Amino acid sequence: MKRQMATVLLAASLGTVLAQGNPQPPAPIHPVTFKNGHTYQVKAPPATRNSDDFWDQWSFDEAFPSPDGKFMAIRFLQSSKDPRHNPKVIDLVSQSGSQIRLKDSDLLDVSWSLDSKYLLGKGSSSVRVWNTSGILNYRDFSQARRLTIVELKPNRQGLCLALQPSTYAADQAKLSTTVAQVALPGLKIARSSQRSVPVSQQTGFCP
Repeated sequence: MKRQMATVLLAASLGTVLAQGNPQPPAPIHPVTFKNGHTYQVKAPPATRNSDDFWDQWSFDEAFPSPDGKFMAIRFLQSSKDPRHNPKVIDLVSQSGSQIRLKDSDLLDVSWSLDSKYLLGKGSSSVRVWNTSGILNYRDFSQARRLTIVELKPNRQGLCLALQPSTYAADQAKLSTTVAQVALPGLKIARSSQRSVPVSQQTGFCP
């Protein structure tokens, strides 16, 4: 029992020493300047300690200005131990200075609606829509048919989506592609059509 207790105390002391020798680094700050001349400082999320006692830190990745120039979506990227995925998060900043960390914003493909009312995020089979107050709407378009979104393009009616099967035979020459016009912000399909296209075609479906 005494040996076990000594081992526990030694491990705790070692952990304290490691923590003191490797303090949490400060979160980086990215400046954002709008057309009206106002500049704001956007702070990334705090670093998190991983299982190796190192810090997974965040860094600025990309900025997405709205078409009217009144908003800026700032994406931060976290360097993680998982080589398959580096988490992402988006902060929405307005020219008046308000800042909102968007829920469920771990996405690579981001764009704005043409009227600057909505920020759009594309997943493998889903679409997320945030209004400029940060309210989220979400829809999965796979419809239990294992479909993948290969193209998302904002337009005056909302957005155009093209979906293809996520799996197909190695010798298959053509794919059935669904092209849908989707309304914002509700993400309801207004109309859709089917096309048979070569397997190699991944874009050019949406006008």
